[in-house]
Amino acid sequence: MSAAVQTAHRRVGIDSRPLLWGVSLAWLGILIPSLIAQWDEVISQLPSLLPWTVLLLTVNLLPVHGWKADLVADWPIQLAAILVLTPLEAGLIGFVGAFDRAEFRRDITFSKAVFNRSQIGLVNFIVSLLVHALAPLPGSSS
Repeated sequence: MSAAVQTAHRRVGIDSRPLLWGVSLAWLGILIPSLIAQWDEVISQLPSLLPWTVLLLTVNLLPVHGWKADLVADWPIQLAAILVLTPLEAGLIGFVGAFDRAEFRRDITFSKAVFNRSQIGLVNFIVSLLVHALAPLPGSSS
């Protein structure tokens, strides 16, 4: 959120923390029980999930400087993960790999960092569910 928007929110008295924590808790409410239920499968897939996560972390640390904003070129990697991994795995690598350089500089609060990661994990999970419901096997879409 830009400084101008944050200032406007403070003037009006809008508290964004319920939204931040609501989205974060919704995602964690899906992630944690799913991890518990599929723990053995996730652990067995860890060697293949680690490169995805490291790649996302690396790409997120290399922003593309634009005219009015800095962008991150992680969407193609996220999309590939959504297509080839299970919904839980896609959501998990999105959540862990969604790293923001502002977290290093402590420019964003803990709640905002968890929210940013949660919304990416949640979106990856939902989109992967939809994709796999429409085309259960990656090769079956042709």
